[in-house]
Amino acid sequence: MPILSYNNYMKLHKILSILGPPGSGKGTQSKLLSDKFGYGFFSMGETLRMYAAKDTELGRKIKESIDQGYIVSDDLAEQVVTETWEGFLDKEVILLEGFPRTPGQVEMLNRFMTKHGITDYKVVYINVDKQKLIDRIVLRSKKEGRVDDADMKSIEKRFDEYNGKTEKIIEYYKPLGLVIEINGDQAEDMNESIQKVHAEIMSKI
Repeated sequence: MPILSYNNYMKLHKILSILGPPGSGKGTQSKLLSDKFGYGFFSMGETLRMYAAKDTELGRKIKESIDQGYIVSDDLAEQVVTETWEGFLDKEVILLEGFPRTPGQVEMLNRFMTKHGITDYKVVYINVDKQKLIDRIVLRSKKEGRVDDADMKSIEKRFDEYNGKTEKIIEYYKPLGLVIEINGDQAEDMNESIQKVHAEIMSKI
């Protein structure tokens, strides 16, 4: 009789992508869900910043893209993805914050899901007015010292990248019935809005 391992009881079967424009609260909402349910959590932005802080060839290339406000190229992203996702196979659900952002990243995700037999996938799309997002980003820059939030030129570049690439990913998934749209601005007070947005996400997933 084969010996049952821990992985026989905890098998990855579902992936949720949390997408939205810069400053929409993707990271905050992803962490709330991850902390509440113990989901695996992958933040493309946080992971890339972690790599960018390393004095390696890969780290320096990633840092250059981030500093210029560009989405990291697919070949660099795949190196990061393949080094991290395999560690989530003992989780039932993975939250992907800010991923996929390009058609190439969609293919990376599809390959991973096919390899591991995962068919349950949804995109949680957090939508917020652009000017409100810019105000949020500027405030975050002051509090956290984020290089990619530091000036309007960099911020506008990030929105251009989002409009040119990531928004198309959302439009690709919509006809497939995979997009759950969320109002990302539900109160003037930020903490209250965060809780209301979280409640809406909970009610729809």
